Amino acid sequence: MYAKIDAYIDKLLNCSTPDAPIWNIESIRQGKKPHWNYIDGCMITSLLEIGKISGNRKYFDFNLAILLIVSSFTSSPTTSNWNTVHILCMSIKSKICIIYS
Repeated sequence: MYAKIDAYIDKLLNCSTPDAPIWNIESIRQGKKPHWNYIDGCMITSLLEIGKISGNRKYFDFNLAILLIVSSFTSSPTTSNWNTVHILCMSIKSKICIIYS
């Protein structure tokens, strides 16, 4: 049972890059720049939990790469969703620091 789930998650990661995760296929196809959305938060949280349970660092590494991408477009307080993205970054940083330590 878990083999199918693991294969599906691996496919998601293998078909994704941190700036174009496959779960945002609509944005990718439309050529939109990376931006924070609710699905990203759900997937990032899920990958952190999978990493914590499995002990496999690939999930944490992927999330860390996403964090670096997201951080790069949060430098301006005029960004419409800056507060949400900032909270996301802080949440991921704290989870990754706890898990890696």
